[in-house]
Amino acid sequence: MATGGDEKEWERDTAMDYVVQSGTFKGSGSAGVTACCAVACPANIPRTRTA
Repeated sequence: MATGGDEKEWERDTAMDYVVQSGTFKGSGSAGVTACCAVACPANIPRTRTA
């Protein structure tokens, strides 16, 4: 664990959207978001969300 001025924190987010262009399912789509963050504690947990 970092102390004093050594604390580091970061976050990485990725989003992807897709829409069907033609055919029976034209106009339908999906989205996905992934977030990963790290802080100066043991709670470094990646998370994935879909919609």
